[in-house]
Amino acid sequence: MTDRPQISFITICYNGCNDTCELIESLKKNIHSVSYEIIVVDNASRVDEATVISKCYPDVITLRSKANLGFSGGNNLGIHLAKGKYIFLINNDTYIETDGFRSLIERLESRPEIGAVSPKIRFAFPPQNIQFSGFTPLTPITLRNNPIGFGHIDDGRFDTPHPSPYLHGAAMIIKREVIEKVA
Repeated sequence: MTDRPQISFITICYNGCNDTCELIESLKKNIHSVSYEIIVVDNASRVDEATVISKCYPDVITLRSKANLGFSGGNNLGIHLAKGKYIFLINNDTYIETDGFRSLIERLESRPEIGAVSPKIRFAFPPQNIQFSGFTPLTPITLRNNPIGFGHIDDGRFDTPHPSPYLHGAAMIIKREVIEKVA
């Protein structure tokens, strides 16, 4: 890893040490195309999971919050520690199977108005159908939309990048400059 990683992976841990360790293992096993750091925020778990994780993974940055700050508060703590050009928020019960991070970065950098993207997400258990592949635009009358690909077999139909009015909190990569502009 370099002094300035390309990606800072931030995950929130709340009484889920085993899941978090599986996520860390999947990142270490599958990511080779980009430099990265892993930041784990223990959101006031019953047991000090930050210490447990730092003993198992000394290269992982850990922080223990004194209070459960929820999804956004915990991620904000991690963002303050992050050094990466890109911030990747990822649920601790998620795991990575392939190294598609170059493609995500290329998509982010393809147009200046793109500030963040989510990858296609599949359910973990067989048949691993699609959980997220974006949303349709909001209709002007009802202000409703529909998920794209949800529940479908991952047969390639939902592989083309497209605009989405919403990203998925389970996995999203954000340009640091976007965060700095809104902070």
